[in-house]
Amino acid sequence: MAKAKAYFRILLRQFAQSARVSENSKVCVIFVLAWSWFVATSFSCNTLAVIIRNPANREYLINRKHMRFLTIILIITLVSCNKNVQKNGRLEIISAFCKYDNQVHPSSVKLKLFKKGKSISEIKLNDKNKVPGTANFTVSNLEYGDYYIEYKTIYNQKNVVEFEINQSDLKSVELCMDYLDYKSNKNILLLDELQNGEALNVVVNEMACFGGWKDTMIISRKRNQLIVEYGEMKHTLTPSQIKLLREFEIELRCNHKPGCSNIDTYWIHNQQTHEECVVTEESCEWYGFKNLIKLLKLKK
Repeated sequence: MAKAKAYFRILLRQFAQSARVSENSKVCVIFVLAWSWFVATSFSCNTLAVIIRNPANREYLINRKHMRFLTIILIITLVSCNKNVQKNGRLEIISAFCKYDNQVHPSSVKLKLFKKGKSISEIKLNDKNKVPGTANFTVSNLEYGDYYIEYKTIYNQKNVVEFEINQSDLKSVELCMDYLDYKSNKNILLLDELQNGEALNVVVNEMACFGGWKDTMIISRKRNQLIVEYGEMKHTLTPSQIKLLREFEIELRCNHKPGCSNIDTYWIHNQQTHEECVVTEESCEWYGFKNLIKLLKLKK
């Protein structure tokens, strides 16, 4: 009997440790424990001796009927337990710039994690979820299901990323901190309004704690073509470069997040109509003019 008890204890320990179970599944574990204890203690040596001597013994027949009944209940319960086992996965949240080659400031990342279901529930994140020295997060023991993350981009706009956890392997989700839906722009761009014979001055003036700098480019329209002048360089813009210029002005007009001691003042001015756009940018995350020069591949 001692060997039987030890055998069932091992089985139960493996069952209990094979998965993290929900509250409903704990009932299954309790039932299996009770059943195993009954089986281990029912078949003593004396009982087995009675069975061998007299198979028709009434006590044995009663026990056998009870055993069949309880065995059926055990099978049904174990099937139910298997359905109730809570499967879990792991999540890695990576914050990065997708368009620009900028560094993400860990303190600037603001996000919330939610699980979908009959009702949407927020999964609270704290300092333990942060990966030291980075802007990334890790979350363990997430139930299988549909999730989404809300976060603020560098343009101070809310963005949502949806995903599914359906395996135990690490799931990586990337948040584009410089994401922007350019098609939803409702501003009238000075670049779009530029007529033949007109020119735009694009000026940036940076004020930092230990100095500053100033830079300028000129965009003009001649014979329905856009021409850029930067330093001694002058050439006609391609469609892809014009697209980058439009995106730059859309980004400039967004509500950038504050929080930096450096102040960049942008000034776009039409030389002929004197229409202008002036924006002060204090995020130390965008670096719009420098990135535009890089993407346009301009050099003085």
